[in-house]
Amino acid sequence: MSQVFSSEEWEQCCQQIGFSSVKQLRTKLPSLRAHLTSENHFKRIYAWCFDYFKELTNKSIDIDTAVSVWELLLAKRWSLLPRWQAFLKEHHLDNEQQPRPISRDTWALLLEFATNVNADMTRYDPLEAWPVLIDDFVDFVNA
Repeated sequence: MSQVFSSEEWEQCCQQIGFSSVKQLRTKLPSLRAHLTSENHFKRIYAWCFDYFKELTNKSIDIDTAVSVWELLLAKRWSLLPRWQAFLKEHHLDNEQQPRPISRDTWALLLEFATNVNADMTRYDPLEAWPVLIDDFVDFVNA
């Protein structure tokens, strides 16, 4: 991870959420998890993850980290996640066959794609401004 929480940031979080012990945090976890069912909260958390998990000096997130975070965030939300991961391993490589990083644009629009396009690609519009990587994924799925 590129960032860590300082003691002061952790204490501010504890105050905002309203707990001062691990026992109190445990009682708050169900309501915190409920936030993930709200699309607006989930989108904000998803967007925040990109900045949190990328290296501070990079504009992109390394592929291994991206795949791991997508697994945590999208496994129960997007049925095509395993195919997306397989596609990345086979096709998102540089000239030396090394995995290429994931850009902020691809990160952000993948959630939109996963949310709005059906698994059979019937709601996919090739005229929309998808990143090339997502367009290539559609070709991969349809092949």
